[in-house]
Parts: sequence; C-alpha cells; structure tokens
Amino acid sequence: MKTKIKLSAVKQAILALSIVACMVNLVILIVYGFSTKKVEDHSLDEIFSASSVSWAHSYQSIGELEKSSDFIGLIEIIGVTRTNEIIPNGVTQQNENRNVIPLTIFSARVLDGVISDSNTIEIVMTGKAGEINLDTDPLMSSNEKWFIFARKNYDGSYTILGGPQGRFIYNESNDTISSLNSLLYGREEMTNLSLSETKAEISKLRKQN
Repeated sequence: MKTKIKLSAVKQAILALSIVACMVNLVILIVYGFSTKKVEDHSLDEIFSASSVSWAHSYQSIGELEKSSDFIGLIEIIGVTRTNEIIPNGVTQQNENRNVIPLTIFSARVLDGVISDSNTIEIVMTGKAGEINLDTDPLMSSNEKWFIFARKNYDGSYTILGGPQGRFIYNESNDTISSLNSLLYGREEMTNLSLSETKAEISKLRKQN
C-alpha cells in the first residue's frame, strides 16, 4: 500500500538531499531515452514506458563493490512501501506542474545478510511503475530474490550501488548469482558466480580491510 511521506519541510529537504547525494555518487547524469514512443516534450512528468541512465562509476569486481557497501546480502522483495518525488536541486517536489524524478521505495526481507544489521530493509530506486522505468535498471517486483551491494541513505534506507552493477540475479536451482548489468549488456564477467564462494571472498576482503 502506497503512503505519502509526511515530514517537516526541513526534514524533507534533508532526506531529498541525502538521496540525491547518494545517487550523485552513482549517477552523474540521468539521460532519458524514449525507447518505445516519440515524446515531443522531453520533461520528466511526461508519461513513458522506459528510459536509460549513465552511471558515474563502473564497478569492475566484487572487491570494488564490497569496499563501497554498507549492506551486502541476499534479499527477497516484499513489495512497494511508498513513493516519493524529488527535483534535481534536492528539494522535495510540491508542485505537480514542475518536473520531478519519481522514486519508489521497496521493502525487502533479508534472507542471508553478509553485511547487515536488520531482518528487513528499504531500498530506494529511481522510477515509478507505469510512468518511468529505467531499461538499464528496471524496477523490482514482489517475491523476487536478489543479491545486492548497497549504500545506506540518511533515513536508513538503501540505494543499490551503480544500479544494475550492484544487483545480482539469484539462481536458486544452482545457488549462483549473476550481475544484472552483465546480463543486460551480454557480458560474461561476474555471471554464474557461486554464492557460497562469493560470500567467502567478501569475508576475506573484509578481514583484509
């Protein structure tokens, strides 16, 4: 069930700035590509089905992802808890006539927390079902299982590192994980990794740090 965030103006601004700051570390420029239909007005409030994004940093290994993560683990999506909207300067959008970046906040159950201090977490993603869905970082759905590397936001929620770079599809049949980013672009790196071996690698890296 979607609920509207009710915070004071100051808290709203701080929360939005936190989310934007986290996103800036991951995304320098959001590039909206209208892949399924022509849109004459290229504003964010125009309804369309998919768009693409350019990521600020490219994570080349499990080690790089581990160094930047506040949360690492296998999760199962429970559902959408709420949605929010921000504008690029970090102020929560109040005027429906102005351009906004929609955010969807998911709740997730932690099935196997490699680095975790909670049984459930909230994950912030750019986009909103039926309006904006990044084709390079599609929104998640209930009951899906993912192995993620994420950074903690000011409000305690998390943002997955580099969008699809920090999101790994979990194959329950053979207990392997594959980078969503690699699968989207037909690459072989970081695909079909043994989950147990990946966890062991992360534990080893953390002992070295």
